[in-house]
Amino acid sequence: MAKSKKQTKKFLSKVGLDKALEQRKKVKAIANRKGKARQNDKKPAAHKKEHHNNKNPLEARPIEDMSVDEFMAKGFMDSDDCTDSDVQLDALDVEESNEDGEISHEEIRSKEGKKEKKIVQKHENKKSEISEHKESLTKLKEEQPEFFKYLQENDEGLLSFLDEASDEEGDTDEDVNLEEGPQSDDEDEVEVEATLKPKSKTKASDVLTVDKVNTWVKGMKNNEIGAMKKMIRVFYDVCGRKKDSDTESKYTLASGATYNALVKNSLWYIPKVLDHHLKVENPKADRGAPLPTTAKGWKKLRAPIKILLQSILELFSELADGDAKCFALRQCLQLCPYYASFPKINRVLFKKMLHIWSRESEAARVAAFLVIRKQAIVSPYPFIDVCLKGVYLTFIRNCKFPTPSVRPILTFMLNSVVEIYSLDMNSTYQHAFVYIRQLAIHLRNAMVLKKKDHLKHVYNWQFVYALKVWTKVISGVLKLDKTNDQELRPLIYPLVQVIMGVIKLIPTSSYFPIRFQCIRMLLDVIQTTGVYIPLSSQIFDTLNVAEMNKRPKPVTGKPLDLQTIIKVNKKDLITPQFQDAVTQEVFELGLRYNTYLAYSIAYPEMTFVDAIRLKSFFKKCKNKHITSKLSPLLNKIQENTKFIITARQNVVFSPCDSEKVQQWENALMEKKASPMDRFYRVWEMADANKRKLMTSAVQKVEGKDFNIENRKDNAKRKANSEIDVKEKKQKTTQDEGDVNDDDEDDSDSDASSINQEDDGMDMLEDFKMSDFELDSDED
Repeated sequence: MAKSKKQTKKFLSKVGLDKALEQRKKVKAIANRKGKARQNDKKPAAHKKEHHNNKNPLEARPIEDMSVDEFMAKGFMDSDDCTDSDVQLDALDVEESNEDGEISHEEIRSKEGKKEKKIVQKHENKKSEISEHKESLTKLKEEQPEFFKYLQENDEGLLSFLDEASDEEGDTDEDVNLEEGPQSDDEDEVEVEATLKPKSKTKASDVLTVDKVNTWVKGMKNNEIGAMKKMIRVFYDVCGRKKDSDTESKYTLASGATYNALVKNSLWYIPKVLDHHLKVENPKADRGAPLPTTAKGWKKLRAPIKILLQSILELFSELADGDAKCFALRQCLQLCPYYASFPKINRVLFKKMLHIWSRESEAARVAAFLVIRKQAIVSPYPFIDVCLKGVYLTFIRNCKFPTPSVRPILTFMLNSVVEIYSLDMNSTYQHAFVYIRQLAIHLRNAMVLKKKDHLKHVYNWQFVYALKVWTKVISGVLKLDKTNDQELRPLIYPLVQVIMGVIKLIPTSSYFPIRFQCIRMLLDVIQTTGVYIPLSSQIFDTLNVAEMNKRPKPVTGKPLDLQTIIKVNKKDLITPQFQDAVTQEVFELGLRYNTYLAYSIAYPEMTFVDAIRLKSFFKKCKNKHITSKLSPLLNKIQENTKFIITARQNVVFSPCDSEKVQQWENALMEKKASPMDRFYRVWEMADANKRKLMTSAVQKVEGKDFNIENRKDNAKRKANSEIDVKEKKQKTTQDEGDVNDDDEDDSDSDASSINQEDDGMDMLEDFKMSDFELDSDED
């Protein structure tokens, strides 16, 4: 663009150029609206010759003497290559557009009206042809019934012409709606409702038979979209309607076999047809799993897919048969990528899967867990946070009353939670940090305030299972993949501190069961991570209580299983069953602890104090039955110390050389020659057989099994009744002026009053999530 002269600058300062430019834009817009007819019109040849022959009078005139219109016709904004003829043509176009602008609008509107009339006439002609064909068929049926029957048998397509035509019209209408449909979930709801509205209210409901379903199935085997859309429409009408909906069903089922065929074939073939038409290309390595939304034909199939997914959600609430529900869950596993394409529907499916995972039969629980795992893998971030939070909280809510028959289910759910948390290490670290911190807050309140309510938040099954979850998650993830040490290893220290705090909160003999469970968690951490945690004092200090040194009273009764209770009643502390149970636990835990340290080069120094402690206990203990059970443990400790001392006699390196120490221990571990290790393997096999017999005997007893929900209701009623009794007592004491002894903050009295059955308070009520997490109940 050439530089503007001084005359041009003066002109621009004097004349209103902005208004002139706006007027020129309006004129050009009017000229562009004329369409193809205006562009095809050619100017007369004579006019062109005169136009080209005449010289432009604007060239000789100076810019100062020009008017605004003349200056605009000059075309100063054009490039330097623009010729004078081009400038004159532009001026002529402006003049013609000013004169003929209104006439062009009318011409365009008239042409559009003619096109619409032609379309309407074609549609009416088609309807008239269909009606004439229908009348001819009815006359044929009345006049020549034999010939009509012959046509029914040999040429069904001729008689079903009307139905096929109406179906084709419906399909074309639906295709148009799908192509022009909106992309957002909220606007798409209007589109889905419009496609599902009945076209004629006076039409009677069609009878759905197995033959009709089989015809659609044949089409879907050939991957026909039309057959799939019909199948989805019928599936929604029969299975997907809500119970509260006022609209009547368009189809009536001929029999129960028709319903089974419809559900089975729809769930079996529709996902295959969708996968055939919505092929997703393989993603790059640095990107997540692709969704069907990236496929080419997604816009056309978006609305029917959404109808199908919503219908399946309604189907889960209607199915009562366990086998049918498991089949639906297995087929729903293939549709997880399509559910991930609709975030709201995906969350509704996740809530239903949580309900089935926590309350249905064993086979349904496994199938629902597989769906949850697939959702967590396929769905884009941040759905993984919603999934982790929902799975953890659902598991903790079901841990309130772990009866003997419910305990295997809780074990399965615990393993499922660990599996889900092993998918994404970044989200796992954030959730583990938040929940371990919340457990530490509960423990701190119980240690500082020492009130009954705060102690109940720690000494209950929900708190114990929460510690088990994070112990299994950290130890399980570090055991599977050692590369994740840098991410989850910092969580070992706070978790160990919380567990040790629970052990030391009330160190009385009544709470030995929860003490032993915490020690087991710490032993799992030692086994998987290799971190040294001193537990000998926590294990062997239980032998120094007064109940273990006294001679018990001879009482007949069942043996105590300390793994199934939290607190031991005062009456049972004096019984021989309590002494036998504690002795068995001390032997098992002490044996496991020494086995994990059996190949350590510092084993003699680690177990020196333990050997002295056991010898002193044997001298003081008056019950020979206890000493006879613990004496093999002392013998193996002494044998293993001699084995390590003889093995390290030829060692040349110093204890500061950690790499050589680790190599020496690994070489010794490969030989598996430790006396403690060999003894533990034999004992473990015998103990496993013993526990199998005990669990089989427990499963035969059916009277002790009851529903979790009933237990929750009973606990709430009991808690409410106790509150009423306390209020009455407080009123009477206020009238009499007496002081209630229960208001004292003595930790021993508060601890003795806590009972495992008084568990009406839910530990999850005080839980609060951090800002990074998404609430699964928002929608």
